[in-house]
Amino acid sequence: MLKHISICAMAVVLGAGSLKAQQYEAQLERIELPAAGFDLVVATRKSRAPSIDLDASPDALVLPLAGGRLALSFEDAGKMIAMIDTLQRPGCSFQTARHDGLPAEPVSVYVVPSRQSAADMRTASLDARLPPPGNRKVEVPGQDFAIVFTTTSTPVNWTPHEAINHIAVYWIYSPLLMAMDGEAELMFKDVGLSQMPVCNFEVERTRSNPPQAASVYFVPK
Repeated sequence: MLKHISICAMAVVLGAGSLKAQQYEAQLERIELPAAGFDLVVATRKSRAPSIDLDASPDALVLPLAGGRLALSFEDAGKMIAMIDTLQRPGCSFQTARHDGLPAEPVSVYVVPSRQSAADMRTASLDARLPPPGNRKVEVPGQDFAIVFTTTSTPVNWTPHEAINHIAVYWIYSPLLMAMDGEAELMFKDVGLSQMPVCNFEVERTRSNPPQAASVYFVPK
């Protein structure tokens, strides 16, 4: 009983949504960011997945994800605890714009150490060709957004065996907060994107010398 309560408590801390609200079942995709020093886990709605109604199944092992619209369900408590350990660094959450009249789809993003793998997670196949140092773009297959990232001269060095408190993740407020029309085109012209990001955050190795940091943007195509 205490173990069950502990698992639920961790789920509430990790997820931003209410456990009583309906959420959509999520699928996870691990995105490698070449030369960044860390990877991303992107959670999107599983195709044709029904919503998870915790009012109907109050004892279910359900892990809410950042943003409160997506959740993972488990049949085994051990697998749920392992996933909680993996998803400890949320980057941001947003909704994808739809052009077919359908409601926007939720997306949740997490930062994980490079080469970290987890159960029920697939890895995207990426084009190894990258532009010169500066903004780098990673396409996410099947999605209408791309990931753009840029790092300091010394990339973030975060391995699976290091403590999580070695890495800080926080929102980027400037220069995007005061961006004017046309500035996004200048900001991302070297990677062929012209829209403002819908999600952005900074990843930094704490107390690093020289500084190790990266800026990550999710930009609509």
